[in-house]
Amino acid sequence: MRKLLRAPAFTPFLRAAVPEYRPEANEEKFKSWWSRLNNLSNKPASKVYLAQLSNLLPTTTARSRIPQR
Repeated sequence: MRKLLRAPAFTPFLRAAVPEYRPEANEEKFKSWWSRLNNLSNKPASKVYLAQLSNLLPTTTARSRIPQR
């Protein structure tokens, strides 16, 4: 009869503890996001949408920043 072997309490995984850091991956994501945004802004319907969206944003003028007496 074979002896029953106990598995060790902790078995390390076969992967790096810290994921690899690649700054160029973030750069690639940014470039693809930026190109998609530019492609979107070139379409006529998107131009209308972006114009309407910009109208919702508050704009400040130089005169409104001067305190009134």
